Amino acid sequence: MNRIKHDAKTRREILKLIGQGAVVLPFAGLAACSGGSDNSAAPAKPAASTPPPQPKPEPAPSEPAAAPAPAAAETANMPRLAEDDPLAQSLSYVHDASSVDSAKQPRYESGQVCSNCALYTGGDGEEWGPCSIFPGKQVKASGWCSVYAPKA
Repeated sequence: MNRIKHDAKTRREILKLIGQGAVVLPFAGLAACSGGSDNSAAPAKPAASTPPPQPKPEPAPSEPAAAPAPAAAETANMPRLAEDDPLAQSLSYVHDASSVDSAKQPRYESGQVCSNCALYTGGDGEEWGPCSIFPGKQVKASGWCSVYAPKA
């Protein structure tokens, strides 16, 4: 009977060791595959990693940045913006600023027209000119949209 107790105790110890080995064996196998020297006695230190530098966010401009003005030859070939253009409609663009309903457009103030907007790049006295909000199209100098920003 003493022998049975001893065998059971030995079996438990063996199973305990096997259980611990099940955790260690995969790591030992990986160390053997590394091709380096045998450093199984010393635990591997994780490499000190520093996060990559993050770009600093730029502050939001107080008014939209204007695109560079196209050359006169390019402007002449640009199509005119139609009031039914989806972007024009989304920005409440109209060819005639005097037709703006100030009840629907509370930002509108009398005297605001495309020709005195900071985003309009057409020349003085021209009826139509480019606007950085509507790239590739000309807006009417007497027009208006909800993105109006007075010239500085």
